[in-house]
Amino acid sequence: MNSAATTANSSNPFAKARRWRALWRLVSAWPSSANFASAIYVTKVVLAALLALLISLALNLESPRTAMFSVYLVMQARSGLVFQKSYYRLLGTVVGAVVSVILIGAFAQTPELFFIGFALWVALCTAGSFIFRNFQSYGFVLAGYTVCFVALPTIDAPTQVFDVAVTRVLEMFVGVFCAAVVSDTLFPQRMADVVHGALVRRFQDFTRVLSQAPAQLRAGDTGKAAMLRFAGDALGLEAAHTNAGLESSDLRRLQSHLQLLNHEFMGVTSTLHAFHQMLRRLQQGGDPAIATALLGFYEPFSRVCQLANGGVPEADVLLPKLAAWRSALGREVATVREQLPLAMTRTDRLDFDTGVELLERLGDEFRAYCITQAKVSGAEVAGESGDADLATERAAQLQADADSLRFSTRTDPVLALLAALRGVGVMAVTAGFWLASGWSWGTGPIINGVASGTVFAALPSPAKLIRQVLIGWCFALPLGLIWNFLLIPQATDWIGLCVLLIPPLALIAWLASSPKWGGIGAGMYISFMLHTSLDRSFNANLPDFLDACFADFIGFAVSGTFYALIDLNAGPWGRRRIVGALRQQMVDVCRGEGRLRREVLESTSRDLVQRIATRGQLADETDVWVFDWLLTVLEIGRAVIDLRAEMDAADADALPLSLAFALHRLGDLFSAPTPASRHSATLAVEAAIATLDGADARLGNRRRRALILDLHFIRCALVDPVSVLDGKGGRHG
Repeated sequence: MNSAATTANSSNPFAKARRWRALWRLVSAWPSSANFASAIYVTKVVLAALLALLISLALNLESPRTAMFSVYLVMQARSGLVFQKSYYRLLGTVVGAVVSVILIGAFAQTPELFFIGFALWVALCTAGSFIFRNFQSYGFVLAGYTVCFVALPTIDAPTQVFDVAVTRVLEMFVGVFCAAVVSDTLFPQRMADVVHGALVRRFQDFTRVLSQAPAQLRAGDTGKAAMLRFAGDALGLEAAHTNAGLESSDLRRLQSHLQLLNHEFMGVTSTLHAFHQMLRRLQQGGDPAIATALLGFYEPFSRVCQLANGGVPEADVLLPKLAAWRSALGREVATVREQLPLAMTRTDRLDFDTGVELLERLGDEFRAYCITQAKVSGAEVAGESGDADLATERAAQLQADADSLRFSTRTDPVLALLAALRGVGVMAVTAGFWLASGWSWGTGPIINGVASGTVFAALPSPAKLIRQVLIGWCFALPLGLIWNFLLIPQATDWIGLCVLLIPPLALIAWLASSPKWGGIGAGMYISFMLHTSLDRSFNANLPDFLDACFADFIGFAVSGTFYALIDLNAGPWGRRRIVGALRQQMVDVCRGEGRLRREVLESTSRDLVQRIATRGQLADETDVWVFDWLLTVLEIGRAVIDLRAEMDAADADALPLSLAFALHRLGDLFSAPTPASRHSATLAVEAAIATLDGADARLGNRRRRALILDLHFIRCALVDPVSVLDGKGGRHG
């Protein structure tokens, strides 16, 4: 390796990880166990919380528990996640504090107008938390419910709002500072390691699927479960490397390469699914000789990947073997094509050519994926078979087209609006209760209702999580009573106070870190932190304690009721909205309303169904229906985008009108899928294929063949008896 390559690899965190991987596996075998990782996490949380308590007491801050609360909210297993979440918590809190000062300053004398402004702000922040992803969503959550903690306590004393706002921001800053310092100094765990491990596991999983595919196809398995896994992997890796941006400058330098790698992975998985679907259709209703021939071409490719799984999982080692297979494929295809029976129909020959074209595309896309995988991992791509040249070409593409490789997201505006209205509904009910009752603790339901109504808004099952939070809240009540009224008064100094707090803090942190009991842990730390007197001056009053508990319960109950009534992530109506958004993308592509790139279609389609895909399983028949629509859109969408690209590059006068008519009919099908519209689209596509056989010579043989193969692939998908395109799947939604 030359000196330039050595220098580049020395700044690549994945190259370092690759170099020390064998040693690290040996050293970290025991510490990587789940119990050890959980113990380290609990230790970090407890130390950071106690450190925040001591610093807050030393600075004489009014509410040290706010700092401790912030520790629990931002602490994550990986330092990069802590940094990212802390950044957005700080940003959201500052924005929320500023809005609190503005609202109190403008409407302190008119509570009705204050609550109208508050409601609009909650609506905006709730919608923002639903639209944005990752910790950007969390920033909107903080901006929304910070108003509860700053403005509501000062509504009767408006002159204090600025002091309260500054104090809350300082307390929060102490908490996130302690969490970041402890996370990055005590057994730090880097997001670069997570991303690198995810890349390796994903590559190995994909090669494993490729190696097993021919046998599974013969058994009738087209790999839908693998596609579900791959959809979650693409979204998970995008979130992982995005959230690691504040941890490592080396990782930030690789950001564009990671984006390219993720797009290549999404593209090659979609092509793999399309090829498998083609083989399935041929096995079920096509010429058996063609299916056998295509499987014969596929098996050598599969054996190359079997070698990778047998002990050589590195992408750079795989590249020369892929190049050799690709070179031999052309000769094998030519030989088999000459042996096809002369009596074979035109449709059968198109089946053969389309299958070969998909397999060639799969090989080329997998080769490109391997090149980027090798570069990101720090391996040097050899100059054999043009791999180094292709790597250089892709690096140039990155520089010229980096913006288009950003992961595109899409949110149904109706769902975002309903999320906003749900947040306003929670606030209206709790605020109305306070104004009507005049209860001195009436702000409690508003704070808890609005906070839980925004924090959980974008989660897959908010109603279920609220129930878990309420269970944890109930479990924490006796802890709060014991510690608040029996143990904390016995503490004679700060050290004694910290020692007394270790058991409940550790228990809560352990429960919160568990995927199964995380909601219960969240409810426990909400209850314990809010009801335990960990303020500047100790004050334990049983009637006030019970009133505060009852106020919390009302807030949770109201938000839980609204989540049960308006659950945007579950239920048939929400699923129909997701499918409608998927279909609308295809309508836009077919009718030429905007030039949707394949990368954008891949990412936005997966993002639309993220709450299904990231669960790792299809919970019910409705989920299967939505996922089938995702696969259909990705499968046909690729062909339509390629078709439009060829049409845009051709002489417009040489294109037959039947092409535009076929795309229009295809758009009608996705707009309103019925058996009749499906039949009409099929006839239009077949007519376009027939017209292209005698097309204008100016079109060129290569372009004419590309158009015909794309149309034929679309036709195969349209006539597939196992499809959602007839609209009958709507019964699930």
